[in-house]
Amino acid sequence: MSQGPEIRADGVAQHALPELQPAVRALAFKLDGICLAVPIEQVGELVDCESITPLPFVKPWIKGVTNIRGGLLPVVDLASYFDKTAVSVRRGMRLIVINVNDAPLGVLTNEVLGMRQFSTAAESATVADFDPVLRPFLQCAMEAEGMCWGLFDLRRLAAESRFQEFVA
Repeated sequence: MSQGPEIRADGVAQHALPELQPAVRALAFKLDGICLAVPIEQVGELVDCESITPLPFVKPWIKGVTNIRGGLLPVVDLASYFDKTAVSVRRGMRLIVINVNDAPLGVLTNEVLGMRQFSTAAESATVADFDPVLRPFLQCAMEAEGMCWGLFDLRRLAAESRFQEFVA
């Protein structure tokens, strides 16, 4: 026997609302062919980058600096950091800007795909489906658009001592 609407004390019927599936708004990108997304609250901004000036005597995953609104922004190649194929620097590429120790940092990926909304109910994939070097930085894995996406935590990356070696 199905239950009808709940009747409040004032005699008004109150129907139960369907439970909403929580969603994550994220900036989607590709890293060496791997589909990842960063929660939007971890992204300071997304900027166009015309060129990067290399720096001497830095780690290989540090691409250099770029000029953004008259200020210098250090740029790291996320693929190189994870020992993947280095991202080719080209005109019109986009950088994901984050804050590390209260300083802005540009993160270079293979391709920025734009904003997406992922349902947390779509977590049929697992973090174990991803490359072992990425797993410590993934909050979860989700299926969307027929693909497996990893929710990448830039805060975990920024907190890693190896990543901070160049920032300090």
